[in-house]
Amino acid sequence: MIKIIVAVGNYVPEKGFPIGKNGGMAWDFPEDLKWFRKTTEHNIVVMGRNTYKAIGEKPLPNRDNYIVSNSMTETPEGFSGILHSIDDIVKLHENTVFYDVYVIGGAELYKSVIDADIVDEVLIDFIDVEVPDADTFFQPLDLNKWKMDEDGIRLSDKCTVNTFKHVKFFNDVDEQYFNLVQDIIKNGETKETRAGITRSVFGRQLRFNLKNGLPLLTTKKVYTNGIIHELIWFLKGDTNIKYLVDNNVHIWDDDAYRYYLELVEKNNEVLKCDDAPLLNAHYFGPITKEEFLKAVIEEKDCWLYLDRLAGYISYYPNNYYIHYKFGDLGPVYGEQWRNWYGVDQIKKVIEILRTNPDDRRMVVSAWNVKELDKMALPPCHYSFQFYTKKMDILERRNWADEHNFDCWDEKSLDKNNVPSRKLSCMFHIRSNDVGCGTSFNWVSYAILTHMVAQCCNMEVDELIYDVGDAHIYENHIEQLHEQLKRNPHKYALPKLELNPNVKEIDDFRPYDIKIVGYKSYPAIKLPLNVGL
Repeated sequence: MIKIIVAVGNYVPEKGFPIGKNGGMAWDFPEDLKWFRKTTEHNIVVMGRNTYKAIGEKPLPNRDNYIVSNSMTETPEGFSGILHSIDDIVKLHENTVFYDVYVIGGAELYKSVIDADIVDEVLIDFIDVEVPDADTFFQPLDLNKWKMDEDGIRLSDKCTVNTFKHVKFFNDVDEQYFNLVQDIIKNGETKETRAGITRSVFGRQLRFNLKNGLPLLTTKKVYTNGIIHELIWFLKGDTNIKYLVDNNVHIWDDDAYRYYLELVEKNNEVLKCDDAPLLNAHYFGPITKEEFLKAVIEEKDCWLYLDRLAGYISYYPNNYYIHYKFGDLGPVYGEQWRNWYGVDQIKKVIEILRTNPDDRRMVVSAWNVKELDKMALPPCHYSFQFYTKKMDILERRNWADEHNFDCWDEKSLDKNNVPSRKLSCMFHIRSNDVGCGTSFNWVSYAILTHMVAQCCNMEVDELIYDVGDAHIYENHIEQLHEQLKRNPHKYALPKLELNPNVKEIDDFRPYDIKIVGYKSYPAIKLPLNVGL
């Protein structure tokens, strides 16, 4: 039999399946090579001239090696011969009784033997890896012409396609993070900020294919519980830290306490109310952080005095006092996302995705200029934008296969409600603490993209991180140098699993969001710099 054997990476629209780059293999994966060797040993292998060069111009052991070339005339040492045409491959096959003929590449030879319809079987090893810089591709077979019978999938009446999958995890998240950290340490401008001395660079962008997994650092353990609860908190439209504190998430405690102290200082005094009439109330000074968090849990509130020089206390508190509930942060992310002067931006963008997915106005903003001075912290990740692409039939079939749907043609794919589009998200961040905040932000927006995609019956595609001031605090540099010594490719990226029954964004609860298979190096403790 004449067979094609090929290992391919993840499909690239309009190009095909990546198989090589820079004249060589597109990856180094022992499991695939082991499968290739076991399959082809004690048989005949036929290769093009470029493949001959890629394997080092040496014959593969325990096989009869042939080269297909119009220009080569002398047979290299250890090889069995030179073939000059497709007909020569057919004749070679006809003259061999006990051995199979394996065409092992490259791309042009694969295409030629398929077009000539001389192939009896195609063996494809699908390796779960992205190769963004690939330059050689295995052109996708015309899946619309495949036939299905009791023996499996057929390209033609004589050619059977058998697929294998030797999974190779692809994790470029830590590598990209390392590159950003090294860039900042090496090229960063030293700046004195309200929260400490930093090294800072301006204008960087990183990209993550969400099909590869959740962009979660594996070179240190990341606090994923905090990420999930914070995102749910944003989506609730909440602007008080009580929900976070109740769920043992304390990432906003310092900002909330600092904001409280600033309000006390700005308004001179705090008037305690204890449900007593205003004129019977009494004054007291700033409380400790521990007292503050206790007041948050107990849902205490107070009045902040606006004008000590007024000479009297008004019977109408709103004239000279503002009401403050312990843990309030002002109109931060949740309010801007869900109630920008009455506009629910999240629901609005989901509705656009459902009805007009090619719209170019699918933007959510938290940068409300009129209310910045009222916020505990002006938004760091200040806006995000969605973008969709159509999925080709192979991508839809792959999705159907992953979700155990038995459908191949477009009609059955539509009938089973298989997604026809994939969703990307780009988020913009004006200022990012790369030591502490960056890994949180990536994962948060990746989860949000998954959630929105599920609500709109879409597949996820790409997450793009676009940062203005990317900085590292000087008191983080030593710990980051330690992290840089770790292997960025030791662990696979984890996967995200959402409760498939949730179809509306407001129905998600923390237990509907699961991060599966997360393995990492131990945590690295970094102080949180908030200017306290």
